[in-house]
Amino acid sequence: MSSDAEYDRNSHDAVITEILTRLGEQDRTMMRNHSDNQRVMSGILDQVTRTNGRVSALEKWKWMMTGALGLISFVLTILATVYAVHH
Repeated sequence: MSSDAEYDRNSHDAVITEILTRLGEQDRTMMRNHSDNQRVMSGILDQVTRTNGRVSALEKWKWMMTGALGLISFVLTILATVYAVHH
């Protein structure tokens, strides 16, 4: 190409160069978005893990309280029965 020749933006080389440039920009954008998504997902996983731990602890506490209440009810029933038989 001589120095007098004008740049033809519709030439095959120019179009291919533009396509490759845009694909490169899209690839960089996708990689940035992927990294951002990975960080967000990691944060969500951490929060879910902590929440599940708290829920498990509350469920365990609920079953312990249910068992304790059942035991108290059983003892009170026995005491009431013994008291009724002896009085």
